[in-house]
Amino acid sequence: MTSTEVPTSVPGSADATAAAAAAAGAAPTGPAAASALRGATAGSPATAPTMLGLDLRGRRVLVAGGGPVATRRVAAMLDGGADVLVVAPEVGDELRTLAVTGRVSLAERTVEPADTDGCWLVHACTGDAVADAMLAARADADRVFCVVSSDVSLGSARTPATASVAGMVLAVTSAGPADPRRVAAVRDSLVALVRGGQVDLGAVRRGEAGLPGGPGGDLSTEGLDGWAAAAAAGIAVAAAAAATVAASVSGATPTVEPYTSLLGGPVLHPGTVALVGGGTGEPDLMTVRARTLLAQADVVVADRLGPTSVLGELADDVEVVHVGKSPGIHQVPQPGINQILVDKAQSGLRVVRLKGGDPFLFGRGGEEVLACRAAGVPVQVVPGVTSAVAAPEVAGIPVTHRGTADGVHVVNGHGRLTDLDLAALATPGVTVVMLMGLAGIERIVAEALAGGTAASTPAAVVVRATLPGEQVVHAPLAEIADACHAAGLTSTGVIVVGEVAREGFLDPASPGRAAEAPPSRKQLRDAAARV
Repeated sequence: MTSTEVPTSVPGSADATAAAAAAAGAAPTGPAAASALRGATAGSPATAPTMLGLDLRGRRVLVAGGGPVATRRVAAMLDGGADVLVVAPEVGDELRTLAVTGRVSLAERTVEPADTDGCWLVHACTGDAVADAMLAARADADRVFCVVSSDVSLGSARTPATASVAGMVLAVTSAGPADPRRVAAVRDSLVALVRGGQVDLGAVRRGEAGLPGGPGGDLSTEGLDGWAAAAAAGIAVAAAAAATVAASVSGATPTVEPYTSLLGGPVLHPGTVALVGGGTGEPDLMTVRARTLLAQADVVVADRLGPTSVLGELADDVEVVHVGKSPGIHQVPQPGINQILVDKAQSGLRVVRLKGGDPFLFGRGGEEVLACRAAGVPVQVVPGVTSAVAAPEVAGIPVTHRGTADGVHVVNGHGRLTDLDLAALATPGVTVVMLMGLAGIERIVAEALAGGTAASTPAAVVVRATLPGEQVVHAPLAEIADACHAAGLTSTGVIVVGEVAREGFLDPASPGRAAEAPPSRKQLRDAAARV
């Protein structure tokens, strides 16, 4: 949910009930009175609620009640920037903390009809049916929308099940009697579709014909973020991005908030780049943030490694630029990749750089961040599942294990082993993981043995981890290269060296089972005391 939009649904008009209350000369009280007020519409066909996005910034909202329901309603109203008044004889610790810190106004007493004065919205969640009905009736008389948590039929509004995703607020509400479980289930399904990348989030902002906000569409672009609204209206955004960059460089006030964290957010703005860690290549192992940003991209600059199968799910008008590297073969040099990212972003496009594993672990993500920043292009980074941990893990190799390995050393297998690498290989209790080293495994083994690593040290190679055709080979270090050749391993693989790589390490019946866990600090203290 955004800070300015709080969804609510309005089940019909309050005019008749307000007139009834006015005729009575006072706000009725009690459930029967509230039902009488709504009698003007009783018997009429059920009307689907009208969904609205309310801007409650700085506007007074009354929350009557101090329990768990009231606490949740207060949190939602504060997220929307509302001026919240809580009225209840007793409140929980969370509400009291909010009051002490000045985030809400608190009146510790029984709610009164006059508490609705000056309010734009009322939440009646006292747990007392009579008090809730009194508030609903008074709110109707004042023509203020009211949500009654205990009985939605008494209120003039109801709260939908909501979720924030990709810069949007998804809201679902029932059209008839309250059905919270069904509504929440539908909400969760919608969120899964959007976060799973199964919805083309770029359709509206690209202004496609017949879609809301596009040519032939009959809906406004309200609800889109400012950048997206400009794009949907056909306004060029490259100039806006350039103006932001110029202002940031000159020290003037920028037109949009400059980045404060490389993590970024779930919205991919025009003129920006997201370096997305795609993980091991299995789409199900991509993060929610990764799939959400990918679904918003205008351009995807993709590696050979990583979840390339998701590229087939992109909309037809999304440009895919393949820059993947193979062992010893660089289709596009790194400076060229950097320039592609900058050029595409500066033309006002939303750019996703889809990388295998994690962008900052031998992924040259840092170089790409530097290139974007040097060109004034805002950039964010989405962490990914790295094969340095995931590949061994799916092969049953824990890179750390209490009593066996308490350190991990990750090596780029392209280069020669350094003194630090050799020291790690020769140190008991350290697991060495080598990425991109399968093509040079003979050299790696020779250097390791010459550097003092025992020939019998357990080693394993994992190829195509998490993907069809996954293979795992175990052997002593001196024999691992021959074992890989015998198995016909040719794809990029992950090499693991250390006791945890012993075949059957996690099998309790195997000779390679884990060592006994070391004594705890308490056990050591007790043993020392007995001496």
